Amino acid sequence: MRRIATGIAILLLLGGAGKTPQTDPREQTARAFFAAGKYQDAIDIYSQLFAQYIHPMYIYNIGRCYQNMGAPDNALASFHEYLRKEKHVTPALRQEIAGHIKEMEELKKQQHVLTEKLGPVAAPAAPKAAEAPAASAASKPAAASEPAKAVAEKPKTPAAKPAKREPENPVDAYLANLHAQHETVWRARAKKPDDAKAEKIETLLRSVPADDPRVAKYELFLADLYAGKHFFLRLQELEQDAQAQAGDKGQQVGAGARSFGLDINASFLKAADHYVVASHSPSFEKSDVVLMGLGVLLEANGMEARARVVLERLVKRYPDSKAAQEVLSGDVTKTEDAGKASE
Repeated sequence: MRRIATGIAILLLLGGAGKTPQTDPREQTARAFFAAGKYQDAIDIYSQLFAQYIHPMYIYNIGRCYQNMGAPDNALASFHEYLRKEKHVTPALRQEIAGHIKEMEELKKQQHVLTEKLGPVAAPAAPKAAEAPAASAASKPAAASEPAKAVAEKPKTPAAKPAKREPENPVDAYLANLHAQHETVWRARAKKPDDAKAEKIETLLRSVPADDPRVAKYELFLADLYAGKHFFLRLQELEQDAQAQAGDKGQQVGAGARSFGLDINASFLKAADHYVVASHSPSFEKSDVVLMGLGVLLEANGMEARARVVLERLVKRYPDSKAAQEVLSGDVTKTEDAGKASE
């Protein structure tokens, strides 16, 4: 895996459809958000900048944010839109974007498979059907007509703005804290990759009968190993992005192909898969840990609706567990203790 080394100021050389800002302070703010892993905050600013300056560079930067968020549909749309709008893409940058597109297309396929596996474990509830409209006056039986009474219309007063309230659902509050303190959570769950250990357990798991009670234990152990690798690599990517932005005087964020992109996606999908399999053993003594690990992992990868379902299931089924109490308290700093399987 190579480190970010090329493409640092490529977009300064591009002639784009619109002008670029010379000293817009929002540019640096957005770049700082990107380097800190606050990708949605960066997207919000880049959207404003594009609306003002109409420069394709910002579409590309938005795509890189979505790529790092693990949102392939939005990332692909941004990269393709950038290529349509920017008429002077260098061969090196075009090749780099082709790599981003390939990574996101592969991730999209894998996420589709994962979504099917998640099934009832993390399927958001279907929206309630809209109530049938009341029968119209024409369909009701005719009633004796009465003279219409004039009703004085009361003057309308401006509606008061509702006071800002904290989320009523503790799971929503916990998810918000996970998002706000994402780096703390990632560091708490990160494990240096140990592929040899994972392969050893995978081999052991294949030799155990499907109805063996040890299956869930091995599945959780593997899930934690891959989740730990996932967060470790995300932190490495974050560090490289921060270094690239600190030394980059240009406008392009996350310059160069992602060093760990494919491994980040692969470790996420493997971890989620093993968590799902472990969750099928409701009698497992660490079922609460399984749901906690899966919920945090899904939230970290932009699947908040599914993460909410998983964490709500955790609180409902195991309300007295350490993991459930963490969710109810909203304290994500205890995630290391509540979310890991014992060695």
